[in-house]
Amino acid sequence: MRDNITLELNPEQRQLLLDGLRFVRSSVALEILDWTPEVEANRDRQYTALSGLEDLLNGVSPAEKHANV
Repeated sequence: MRDNITLELNPEQRQLLLDGLRFVRSSVALEILDWTPEVEANRDRQYTALSGLEDLLNGVSPAEKHANV
């Protein structure tokens, strides 16, 4: 299995994926779990992964993101 793939998306496909990522982010946020440090760390990892995917779809490079922080 390859580690990376390249996709060409039209604007409608890109927006559909971004909408889906927002839905997944909401699902992570609304999942009812008793709080533990592990649960919080897992959510933080999921949010980071989702943010990275969103940045890829929006064409934001990691260097650009760090420059804006």
